[in-house]
Amino acid sequence: MKQRIFFNTAILTILLNLVISFAEAQIPRLINYQARLVNPATNLPVADGTYNLVFAIYETTEGGIPIWSETQSVQITNGIYSLLLGSLNPLDLSLFEGSPRYLGVAVGAEPEMVPRKQMVSVPYALHSQTAESLTGIITDTTIWKRNLDDIYYIQGKVGIGTSAPDPSAALDISSTSKGFLSPRMTQLQRDFIAPVEGLMIYNLTTKKPNFYNGEEWMNYDGTSAASPPTDADGNIYNTVVIGTQTWLVENLKSTKYRNGDIIGTTTPAIMDISSESTPKYQWPYDGNEDNVAVYGRLYTWYAITDSRNVCPSGWHVPNDIEWSVLAEFLGGASVAGGKLKETGTSHWNPPNTGASNESGFTALPGGGRYSSAFGYMGGYGHYMSSDEVDADNAGGRIFAYDNGILDNYGSQKSSGFSVRCIKDAE
Repeated sequence: MKQRIFFNTAILTILLNLVISFAEAQIPRLINYQARLVNPATNLPVADGTYNLVFAIYETTEGGIPIWSETQSVQITNGIYSLLLGSLNPLDLSLFEGSPRYLGVAVGAEPEMVPRKQMVSVPYALHSQTAESLTGIITDTTIWKRNLDDIYYIQGKVGIGTSAPDPSAALDISSTSKGFLSPRMTQLQRDFIAPVEGLMIYNLTTKKPNFYNGEEWMNYDGTSAASPPTDADGNIYNTVVIGTQTWLVENLKSTKYRNGDIIGTTTPAIMDISSESTPKYQWPYDGNEDNVAVYGRLYTWYAITDSRNVCPSGWHVPNDIEWSVLAEFLGGASVAGGKLKETGTSHWNPPNTGASNESGFTALPGGGRYSSAFGYMGGYGHYMSSDEVDADNAGGRIFAYDNGILDNYGSQKSSGFSVRCIKDAE
C-alpha cells in the first residue's frame, strides 16, 4: 500500500532551506534546494536510496497548471537531500514576475505534498538585483553547504548590517541599535561542553562573559572562571592564590566525605568522647548550626585524615610543609598570621592585632571543640594539619586575637578544629 507524503505537516516533515542564486542572462539561473524527507508511518527519515522527485512552480497555492517543472533523480541519505532546481529545465526570471509563486514537490507518482511552499523574498530580491545589473552577485551555488544540522560557508567573508565586511574579519557585524548576543548558559551547563580553545559564552551563574583558553575557562579580566570548589553537601567556596599555592577562602563546612558518606557527629554536641580511640566527628561550634555559615565546622584529626576525604574534589587538608611554605612566602611565621587574618572585629575579638589580610586568606576565629566542651570562638582560629606529632597529637597552626603570629600548634587528635583546604598540585 502506498504511503502518502505531505509537505510541512505533522505526518511528514520537509525542512527547507532555499538559497537562490541568479546571475546575468547568459548564466543558468539555479535554486539551491535542501530538504528532509520523512516517512509518515514512522515519522522517521525515509530509507537511504535514490528517489525521483518532481518539482513544480505555480501561481496558486493549490490546483492550477505549473508554469515550470522538472523531475530529478536524487540520492537521499538520512532523509536529507540537496539539489539545484533548474539544472534540467533552466529557470527564467520571468517566472517570478507579478504575483507570488509557490513550489510544489512530489515523490515519483505520489500526490503532490501539501501545502505548497511560497517562494518569498529571496527570489524577488535577486530578481531585482539582476534587473538593475548589480555586480557581485553570487553564482557559485556550492558556497553554502549543509551537513545534517550544520550549515557552513567555505570561502569569503560574511557581513551582517554591512555590505562590505572588513578584509580582516570572517564575520563583520555592524549596528548602532543592536548588540551581539552570545550563547547564554549556567556554569553547570557550560561545564558539560567539551570546549575548543577560543570558545566564548555568557555565564548566567556569575553574570560574566567567559572564554576557554585551551586549559581552563577564564573571565575577560584575566581571572579564572573555572567551576568553584564544591563539597559533598553542595557548599561552594571561593579561592585565593598565595605564592605557588591555591587555598579556599572559607573554612570547610561539609557534613559528608567526598564520596557522600556522612561524617559522624555526637548528640549532644558536648558528649564526652575521650574514651573513643579513633573518633571521626564534625560539629558546628556549640552545636549551633547558625555558626557554620561564617566559621565552618570543627573536625577531629581522625575525620580529616580518613581516606574518603573531607575536602572538595581536587583539594586536600594541608600538611605541615604546606603550612610552612605559606608562612615563608608571607615573610615568616612572626608576621604571616596578621597577613592571613580577617581584618576588623566583626568576628575577631579586639584588638585583632596585626590583621591586614593582605593575602586574601581571611583566617577566622572558629574556636575549638575539646573532649566535652567548646571554647575560644572569637579569640583563636586553630587550623588542622594532616600530619601527626605523635600517637595522640596532631599538628596544626593557630591564629590569635592579640598578635600577628602564625604559630605552630599541636593538639589532641580527638579535638575538633577548623579546616582550610589547599588545592592539589598539578
